[in-house]
Amino acid sequence: MIDAISCSSLTKKETFMRRLVRWPSAVLALIWIALSLGCDTTPHARPPQWTAVEITDAAKVAGKWEGILRRTPQNKRNDLVALIIEPDGQFRFTSVRTIGILSGEGTFAIKDGKLTFSSDRGTINAGLFEADGKRMLKAEGIASDGMTYSSELTPIP
Repeated sequence: MIDAISCSSLTKKETFMRRLVRWPSAVLALIWIALSLGCDTTPHARPPQWTAVEITDAAKVAGKWEGILRRTPQNKRNDLVALIIEPDGQFRFTSVRTIGILSGEGTFAIKDGKLTFSSDRGTINAGLFEADGKRMLKAEGIASDGMTYSSELTPIP
């Protein structure tokens, strides 16, 4: 009967030891799986290489464009902006903001291959860029109060 108790105790110790070894192994295996799932081994698509394109005529950029309007100094929000350019260079822009609507209109001139506009309310300069068959207008503006704005606009079909 003493041998039966010893054997029973030994089995409990073996069971305990096996569990003691299994848990860390299982935890390490789960950590390894979680980390390996988080690692992306597929090659990432390279960002497009935007190339500046000279604007020779406003008709080249005529149409509707939209993007995010960023203010400098940066605030906590960015606003959507829509820009409509007519073939003759006339434009209208609207940005709906939480504090109201920022809008303006005028006629772009072409200077050094870029769109430019200036009035007592501020100035706007915009350049055309292309990459992978896509187009983008990069616009920068300075308001009469010294606030600067920038936007990357894409055409709306």
